[in-house]
Amino acid sequence: MKSKRPKHFLPLVLLALLLPQTALADNINESCHYLVTMAGLDQLRIEFPIYDEDDYDGFIDDGYIYVTPTGGSKQTLLRFYTKSKDMSDKTPTLWYWKDVDGAMVLSRDQDYEDVMVTSTTNQCEVPSVPGQEYFKVYITWTVPASLCGKEFTISWKIHKKGNGPAGPAGESTDDISIKSSTWFFPDIPELIEPTLMEPMLGYDASHAGQTMLIYTMATSGIEKFAAHYTEVTGNQEVKRTMLLDKELTGFIYLDVDKCYKDFTIEAQYTDIEKRLRTSYSDSIVIPTLHQPYGFSASVQPDGSAKLQWSCRNNQWNDLMPNDTWEIQRNTTGLLNAMGEWMSIGQVEFLNKDTLYTFIDNALINNYEGQPVYYRIRRASTAAWDWQTGTYAFTRLKPIIVLAAS
Repeated sequence: MKSKRPKHFLPLVLLALLLPQTALADNINESCHYLVTMAGLDQLRIEFPIYDEDDYDGFIDDGYIYVTPTGGSKQTLLRFYTKSKDMSDKTPTLWYWKDVDGAMVLSRDQDYEDVMVTSTTNQCEVPSVPGQEYFKVYITWTVPASLCGKEFTISWKIHKKGNGPAGPAGESTDDISIKSSTWFFPDIPELIEPTLMEPMLGYDASHAGQTMLIYTMATSGIEKFAAHYTEVTGNQEVKRTMLLDKELTGFIYLDVDKCYKDFTIEAQYTDIEKRLRTSYSDSIVIPTLHQPYGFSASVQPDGSAKLQWSCRNNQWNDLMPNDTWEIQRNTTGLLNAMGEWMSIGQVEFLNKDTLYTFIDNALINNYEGQPVYYRIRRASTAAWDWQTGTYAFTRLKPIIVLAAS
């Protein structure tokens, strides 16, 4: 007599068939876990698993994310891998770096802090997805200007390694390729750059002794203005930064007799599409205004006075090359009033000259038996008065006897 099968036999068989399929589920293998979504006007959010602790018990030991412009070459967007050989590791370590332009931030679950992704290899712990047995990371990538206006595709190529369906005794490896959707970001507005006008002397007495630069920016929404430059003193170079007013037009003042190179304006502004942009003006070398150096006066045998001076930084272009030196004399021995000074001549400024000489032949006719003083300045600085401007001053060496007139 044939035995009867239990009524529940078929469901048990079906359950036996279904259980292995469920047990072999592999989150690393499932394309639904590799997502790309819009994160902002110019950003993508890319998320993907790196380790599956459940069932398959595997991790990615070699991973690439690619960006491929339509009709263009494939570029590596992100390179990553994990070395978590211990399958009981609750926070596997991920190594990662990027190979494309555009700011990139890596996020994780369970309130872990975000980290910046750079072209340098870095590592971080990755916690599991809450309530799940797999581990995932999230990349927010600001699409660079070079890819805006172009259609491109995000894809993955990964190699996974794990204990696989054979259990802990049998290692399993696999190559997986996953293709995402194609994306298009419109061309971003043309970059607006700050403009620097030609340096000039400060035009009023309140900026005596200073070079003035005017900068302009043809946009609103300015977040930051800064000047970057190198100050040169002999063989010493010091890099400096100066924060500027966030105005469409502004003024910069620098010491007129110092030397500056690599001068540029950095601007950060929000464009019409609410993107934060950074731009720079052209880099310029700022001419100096050469000043008299080593100014001296000495009496000659014929009763005249010989004045001499030189300039420093003759290799540096001058701010006012078509200029003269203005020379004044004071024979009263008093220095408190402008009326005590007399203009006695001018000498052409020559940028490459290292030594200037002027003979005061009229001293013998103006000598008053008091100390004699001389001062000299660039004629172009006449808009500034002598007291606030830049000039050199010297006293004639004591006169014992002057020839009779």
